[in-house]
Amino acid sequence: MTSDPLKDALKRGLHFHKLARLDEALTWYRAAIAISPDDAEVNSLLGLALLHAARGEEGIAHLHRAVELEPDQIPFRFNLVQGLQQTRAYDRAMAELGVILIREPSNFLAWELAGDIARAKEDRDGARVAWNRARLADPTATGPALKLATLEIERSQFDAALVLLDPIATAAAANEEVYDLWCQALTGLKDWRALRATASSWVGGHPESPVARRCLHRAEFELGLRREP
Repeated sequence: MTSDPLKDALKRGLHFHKLARLDEALTWYRAAIAISPDDAEVNSLLGLALLHAARGEEGIAHLHRAVELEPDQIPFRFNLVQGLQQTRAYDRAMAELGVILIREPSNFLAWELAGDIARAKEDRDGARVAWNRARLADPTATGPALKLATLEIERSQFDAALVLLDPIATAAAANEEVYDLWCQALTGLKDWRALRATASSWVGGHPESPVARRCLHRAEFELGLRREP
């Protein structure tokens, strides 16, 4: 049976990369790129590993090279976006997302990342538009709804936050972030009875959560059922 040195090096690199053993992953990825320097997958994987090893500039060069080699492969472009986002090259990251969205206007991940990057740039309106487009692309996704609800709470639009959270509440019952945002909105509305009911449910599902107990104690204090919040 004939061995394939490139395939073997990539396999070993991926193995160590998944284990977060980055030095070993980089060793094998470098072995792979020595064999095939113009392989887009090798460049992209090496770029990601360098990025994860906090060697952003070197990583970006390989991620960009992968896109140059195979510009139609969207996964390689997403990897480049990840690198640009991590190194705070937000405008370049948005430009790459724009290329993806021209080809796939309903790409959920691209819209969600566009919202994340807009938020990092403190462009709340841009983030809101992008996350709403992500929700249209995948109405079942919880991430954009949570992010939008957070924006509404930050501007004291508590009813709007609850409207966003309501459709995902049952599906995301195990997600403490849903409970947390829900309780923040109810606290903002000073709806202490609803807060007590929600916090009780949260404590029931997550008895170890100090935030859940704090919300419950606050509601009971406001309702006169407890001396201290």
